[in-house]
Amino acid sequence: MQDVLVDIREVLNVELSIGNNTVYQGGPIASLAGAAVGGIVSGGFGAIVGSIAAGKIGSGKISDVTLNLRVNDINTPLVQVEFVPKRMKSSKAGPLLKAAENWTNLIEVMRSRIEKDDGRGM
Repeated sequence: MQDVLVDIREVLNVELSIGNNTVYQGGPIASLAGAAVGGIVSGGFGAIVGSIAAGKIGSGKISDVTLNLRVNDINTPLVQVEFVPKRMKSSKAGPLLKAAENWTNLIEVMRSRIEKDDGRGM
């Protein structure tokens, strides 16, 4: 996979998925389901990530933790950052899940600040 530079102003949507489950989705083009999850998640994002992960690590392993950024770029409309690309023990995946959560939150904070600075509000 090649490195991609993303302008935060061009991020249309942020999504964190574990396996086939979207655990967080935010941004102006988030689906209604994502918006509902986003509302629930705002106070307990880590708890939701943890509960989804717990369901995925019944065997003591977790895989496929991906941060998806939909970008206003015709050449690269989807940028995916894999935090847990292959099955690994849950004890090793825990810090990677926390990193995925932190990056998701950081991107949302930056997007929010840019919207406020651009006068678009929230």
